[in-house]
Order: sequence, then C-alpha cells, then structure tokens
Amino acid sequence: MKAKVKPRISLNERTKLEDVIPLETPFTVFIDVSSACNFSCEFCFNRDKNNIGRMQEVMKFDLYKKIIDDLTKFSKKIKCIRLYKEGEPLINKWLPDMIKYAKEKDVADKIEFTTNGSLLNIEKNKELIDAGLDRIVISVEALSKEKYKSISKVDIDFEEYISNIKHFYDNKKQCKVCIKSTDIGVKGEEEKFYEIFGDISDEIFIENITPIWPNFEIGELKEKCDKGLYGQELEKVNICPYIFYSLTINSDGTVSACFVDWEHKIIVGDVKEQSFYDIWNGEKLKELRIMHLKKMRGNHETCGKCGQLDFGASDNLDKYSEKLLKNLI
Repeated sequence: MKAKVKPRISLNERTKLEDVIPLETPFTVFIDVSSACNFSCEFCFNRDKNNIGRMQEVMKFDLYKKIIDDLTKFSKKIKCIRLYKEGEPLINKWLPDMIKYAKEKDVADKIEFTTNGSLLNIEKNKELIDAGLDRIVISVEALSKEKYKSISKVDIDFEEYISNIKHFYDNKKQCKVCIKSTDIGVKGEEEKFYEIFGDISDEIFIENITPIWPNFEIGELKEKCDKGLYGQELEKVNICPYIFYSLTINSDGTVSACFVDWEHKIIVGDVKEQSFYDIWNGEKLKELRIMHLKKMRGNHETCGKCGQLDFGASDNLDKYSEKLLKNLI
C-alpha cells in the first residue's frame, strides 16, 4: 500500500497555541462554498433537507473574491484555506475558479477541501488540479452501491466512483490525495477499504463516528463512543481552541466563530458588510474567547452542547486560561 495511514488532521507537531495567542493572522479560514449537499448521510445534519434554518445554496463568486481580497490585509499568509463546511463543494460550478483566484492572490500556504467525491470526473479533476489545489480529502461512505443507498440515500456507480478517484490520483501533480471513511461505513470491511484505496491515495484513515455536532443526535448509529474521532483517548476540554486560530465564513457571507456551527447560532460578523480582517479583530469574537477562557462554555447554548471538544479537539488550552486571558485583555 502506497498511502500512509494518517488522520486528516495532525495531532502531533502542532504549534503551541499557548505561546502565540492572540494571533494577528488566523491559521485556518473555512469558506463554505456550498451549504447544499447531494448526499443525506444518516450521521450528518444534512440528512434532513427540510431542516428549518438550513441553507441549501452555493456561495457567489463575487462574494468569494471579496473575501479573498480581505485576506490580503493580514500581515502574514493564512496557513490553510478550507473550501468547505456544511455541504458538497463540487456542487459550486465556480470551485476551480475560486481555487485559482486564491492562488493568484497568494493569500494562503495551502488550499484544500473535503468532498464525498461523487461529482469527480476526468474533466473536473483536470480543472481542480490545474487551478492549483493543494489537497483533496475524499470521504468514502461505503464500499458498495447497496450500502451507499443505505447510509447516504443515493444511487452510485461504485466502480465508476473508484475510477474517477484513481484518475485524480494518477494526474494529481502537486495535489495531495487523502481518503477517509468511517467505522460504520466500512465495518467488517476495513481490509477491503485499504486494498481498494490504499494505492490511489497519499494518506488514508478510518475515523470514528462521534456526536460532535451541537444539537444533533446520531441516535442509534453508535451505542457507545469510547474513543475520539481519530481513535485517540477521550479528554475533557473546556476551552475551545478553534476560536483562537480559525474562523468560518458561511455560504451567505455570515461569519461563524466555529466550523461546527451548522445552525448558524454563533455569528460574529458578515463579510458582505464588514472586512474579514475587522471581524477577526472584532469585539464579538473577543467576547466569545474571553467567555471560554473564563471556563463558562457550559453556559453557552451552542458551545455548551458541542461534542467536538470531547471527541475531536486537537489542542487543550485549559491549563493556560489565566495566562491567555491576561494576554487577550
């Protein structure tokens, strides 16, 4: 197998946030180029297309260009722009142009997105690679047409799906191909998963389905979650690290403090009316950070119900709260 067995988010060799907060320039910016998704996976909030308050739209190219132009105001480059949040990025027809525009503006070290991969084809692959995409993370939900129908509620030609991913890998140039699945999607077929995709990816991993989304139940999918998203030991974290180094722009231009804010309840600004630079340095985000550093997360209607910190947090700032509070204030 060519691919390294490695989670999509590094848990090691990370910058020590306690030494750099507050950041003048965010490390990561999520831009949700499509809140619409063509799948209805049973473990995802997108399973209910009629969910009140859930947008099903793509970001317009003019708004995207305004966002990228805003990012040029920072003194340093963004480490990573992630062109996804809630939906399927490939639904947005401007995606290759969006990648190319950000590359031309040179605002980030790396541009990537996560996709279910169903809309990849030879033409689209070429457009994405030629645009300068640095990394693509492909979520494989099952290993057969029948199981895809059960989990994601879609009909898929699985052999063609594999062929399109192989074509991307064979022609990837500078782009790193990462493939992941879930413990539910490939249960009992783990070896087959690695056999199919291990030689057409650079990195591969099987994640655990865990209840990370606030106010969303995965129900009977998992009876017990005793390991983290990446198989790590569970650790109770009170202070959210993400709000100190990343920020998320929704498909309508509103800005969420966190990428797990699928209900859009933690809005700290709107890039249609404000500069992203000003939002990053604004009072709303600062107040939220202070609230977390005072260890009052449990009182927040969304943050208090977030499972990401229990099952997927890659940084723990809890013991540095007093130091960081002084730095921030």
